[in-house]
Amino acid sequence: MAYAKRGFLFLSVLLFAASLTWLSRLGRAQETNRHARATSGGRPVALVELFTSEGCSSCPPADEVLRGLDGEGIIPLSFHVDYWNRLGWRDPFSDAAFTERQRAYARVFDEGRVYTPQAVVNGRFGLVGSRAAALRARIREASRLTGATVELSLHRDGRELEVSHEVEGASAQAAVHLALVESQLETNVRRGENR
Repeated sequence: MAYAKRGFLFLSVLLFAASLTWLSRLGRAQETNRHARATSGGRPVALVELFTSEGCSSCPPADEVLRGLDGEGIIPLSFHVDYWNRLGWRDPFSDAAFTERQRAYARVFDEGRVYTPQAVVNGRFGLVGSRAAALRARIREASRLTGATVELSLHRDGRELEVSHEVEGASAQAAVHLALVESQLETNVRRGENR
């Protein structure tokens, strides 16, 4: 994750996520049975990643802050880490890959530890995820970046999906990464401090 210091990975994630968001939310797609096309516009977008866990008693307020951020110009993602699982409650959304992602940020930010709830904005700023005012300030700061335009074309053939893209206004080093996300997932916490 050392390449995160150059910043192009996070720009590319934002660009792609913004395009998918606009495709689904704003209905800018011209769709047929097998084809869809979307254009993002050049607006800056803040990607907010929250590292959280059902076993963390400090995390529900941060989860609420993240839910409140969902809106135009912000892409909220929640990553449930697995290091809380050893304390008796296994978070069904937890994944070791999410924990490793957070550890990679700790290395980039030169921090000696990981913690929950931690929010990361555009891969550049890490802070306590329940501090709404500080988080909004970092989002405003991140939104001052110049936006790029991404055009996505999707072609579906049976079970295969082909995605092609064009990017304008970004560094030549920019890369596009595909992320599949789910929303509105819930579970009933039956034990521990968050029951």
